[in-house]
Amino acid sequence: MKTKITFLSLILIISTVSFAQGTKMESRPVKNFKKFYQFDAKHKHFNVSKHHNSFVLSYKGQLKSNFNNRSKVDRSDIQSLDSLISYHWDVTGNEWKNSFKYEFEYNDNGNETLMISYEMDTTSNQWSNSWKDEFTYNDNGNLTLDIYYEWDSFENEWVNSEKDEYTYDSTGKLILKLYYNWDQDAGEWNNSDKDEYTYDSTGYLTLLTSYYWDFNISDWVVLGKVEYSYDSEGNLGSEIYYGWDTYYDQWVIYSKYEYTYDSDGNLELEIDYDWDPDSNQWMESYKMELTYDSNGNRTLETDYDWDWDLNQWVNSYKEELTFDTSVNISDLFVPPYITELGNNKFLEIYNYDWDDIYNNWVSLQHIVAYYSDYIIGVNELSDKNNAEIYPNPVSGELNVILNENNGNAVFELFDLQGKKLMTQEVSAKTQINLEHLVPGMYLYTITVGDNRKSGKLIKR
Repeated sequence: MKTKITFLSLILIISTVSFAQGTKMESRPVKNFKKFYQFDAKHKHFNVSKHHNSFVLSYKGQLKSNFNNRSKVDRSDIQSLDSLISYHWDVTGNEWKNSFKYEFEYNDNGNETLMISYEMDTTSNQWSNSWKDEFTYNDNGNLTLDIYYEWDSFENEWVNSEKDEYTYDSTGKLILKLYYNWDQDAGEWNNSDKDEYTYDSTGYLTLLTSYYWDFNISDWVVLGKVEYSYDSEGNLGSEIYYGWDTYYDQWVIYSKYEYTYDSDGNLELEIDYDWDPDSNQWMESYKMELTYDSNGNRTLETDYDWDWDLNQWVNSYKEELTFDTSVNISDLFVPPYITELGNNKFLEIYNYDWDDIYNNWVSLQHIVAYYSDYIIGVNELSDKNNAEIYPNPVSGELNVILNENNGNAVFELFDLQGKKLMTQEVSAKTQINLEHLVPGMYLYTITVGDNRKSGKLIKR
């Protein structure tokens, strides 16, 4: 059973190898220069991986931010993806169990500003911090800074790990990305990698060149490049990846990705090839087929590996996705990789691996999206106007306390899909009966004028 690389994983480790007369001259673990700008489903399965991609190449070839890149939102209220919870299938217990959780925060323009990843501690049965990303944007809504932290469980604090900086030209196209690693001993950021981007006269990305920082010579050294080509409709047709051979000082071709689209412009087929220097030809290695509903939502992905013994494609992996077609993706604040899935509100996904022994699909992962209301231009309640609820968790009566009574407030309760369950006016001290609620987690807001307090409520 082939191990799957997670959806939109950013950093992959490869070995750059040069050969001279059959002898390996150099082997160095590096960040894979195939880290961006491709529709390689092997790197885009719907699992959120740490330090996720910040940019993708659109089907039309334009380099676009993997953030919503909104500079203005006209609506006063909008739903936002609050969290994703990933469950793994427990074969022994024959049930789904908590695995990972990802929480998101946004600015008022809908750009993702924070992502925190948690792992389930099986001992305490509690979520524990794992890693987080913080994002900064310029006035045009373009991502300029991404800082990645890891959780130090011994010091009980977040520690610097990696940093990415983005530079744009006058038209807003990304032209440079710099990567840094944190040196804990020196307490400073060190150069790691950089990417440079080249576009044609119509604005299509045609070349990505990657470099790594050589500490021995204190300079950038070329690592690899990606060449992009497009079909007659302007869709991304292929990507070809090269590595730089430091011994012969020449480009070495590695892999190729070819894409086919349906009549609506949706990607429906990807075939990956590896270059065989012995036969001097492309060898098939991987295939992905995508299926969409009538609204353009990706409902099924099936992946195949090439079996050289059987000389045919064999099942490898699949995803089944569900959407709420009554809600448009444009009416939501979501991380950008969610927008790549379809035109409507994403709800959940089931992942499966193919079992070669029993010849059937085996449940691998279940990911559920949870939404809440995001109110544009509403301030959090200050200490002066603070509000409290207790007990939390609650089993019966919930007490709502306004520390200073500025008139009546409004208490609202939502489920994790963002559906409003109740609205009630509250004053200085109000009791609300919640005995009728099914045990679980809920979201609440308390609004006093233009101020609001929001949080999570657990019903026992």
